[in-house]
Amino acid sequence: MIKKYLIDLVVGSVLVVVLVQTLYIGPHPYEDILFVIGLTMFSVGLLTVSGAAKIFRGMGYVMKKIFTKKVDELSFYDYLLTREEKTEKIMGYPLLLAGITFIILSLTLAEKISELI
Repeated sequence: MIKKYLIDLVVGSVLVVVLVQTLYIGPHPYEDILFVIGLTMFSVGLLTVSGAAKIFRGMGYVMKKIFTKKVDELSFYDYLLTREEKTEKIMGYPLLLAGITFIILSLTLAEKISELI
């Protein structure tokens, strides 16, 4: 879990640097982009940890029913039984913690900058 947390931090940090270099959003872009990246990671992590991602299974069933012939003879219940369970919660916790870390870092930087001004 610590390895995944560190990977999430590195990927988020690289994304922050790339966005700061490509976008100009004001005099203090690091705080804003850190907050947005942190909020996005937190939201995806919370969605994964809470198990709410299972609501998208119905959309997957409908898309497969429309565009493929794989589920023509299956009911939705049978489709759910054939799908394998994923351990989504395990990957959600590091993402959730990385998002909280970025949000706290953003708020801390914004506070320190406001003290200097």
